[in-house]
Amino acid sequence: MPHTAYRTFTDTNQSKPTRRGQPRSVAVLPAILCALASTSCGAAEDWEELGAEESVDVSQQAILGGTTVSGKYGVVDIGNCTGAMIAPRYLITAAHCVVGQLGGKKEGTVKKTVTYYDGDSSGKRKVTNTNESLYAWVVEAYAGSGDTQSDLALLYRPSGAWKNTDSEDYLRLSLGTCAQIDKNTLYGVGQEDTGGTFGTLRKMAVDIKWCGSHHFYDLAGSARACDGDSGGPHLVKVGSHNVIVGLMSNGEALSECTHKGWPQRSVRMNHNKIGWIEEKMGKPCKEKVVSGHTYRKCW
Repeated sequence: MPHTAYRTFTDTNQSKPTRRGQPRSVAVLPAILCALASTSCGAAEDWEELGAEESVDVSQQAILGGTTVSGKYGVVDIGNCTGAMIAPRYLITAAHCVVGQLGGKKEGTVKKTVTYYDGDSSGKRKVTNTNESLYAWVVEAYAGSGDTQSDLALLYRPSGAWKNTDSEDYLRLSLGTCAQIDKNTLYGVGQEDTGGTFGTLRKMAVDIKWCGSHHFYDLAGSARACDGDSGGPHLVKVGSHNVIVGLMSNGEALSECTHKGWPQRSVRMNHNKIGWIEEKMGKPCKEKVVSGHTYRKCW
């Protein structure tokens, strides 16, 4: 089955992943995740498993099929993928969405058309910045092995803050536990369905099936991520704020959308990733704890 990192990465690993409904020990989990990532396995750190075995919930709101949302969510369309604003000049996305333009380098200038909602009275008006020059840094896509991999890019707008944005548009970064991020909402602007169109912001409910220090995955049900949803943020509400717990990375697919019942895998926010973001931004983010959930605000 192809292992689809939406829009830009595929391989031909043919080992069908074990389904959540089949009991397994934590010791087996590193081998399963390595099969999904098509890498050689090394030692994994801080593996965690959530809850009891359960069946896949297929009654979620669907990105595939089109549950449309609008307003100031801080979620942006970057042409081939989805991104999330974290400060007036900065957004994050999946590394594989920009590495092709970097020619093997870890940083450099990329061209992106960035589209987002500006929060007008209708909640639907979009602002489009066409063919912008953005500076990008990447954590090497799919580097390492086991649960050590990263698929994260930080993009910077040298010409100033994006038009008509304010603090409502910028998303905080979670340092929450697996239990705190277990149920979240994924936002993306990918295809409405197999062979469908791009560019409409949609959401789906996510119930994490496996959670590690650096990644987590859920199993696709009626709702599933499609081509173009890479880099889309997984959000939870902490107090009155939307907080990013992870970014969509890749899914097991037969076509443009994750196959029903198969894993779709996301990069998890953690101290290492947020520390890397702070280093590239050249300043520390402000840490806060609300109801026991720790997050950082980067503006």
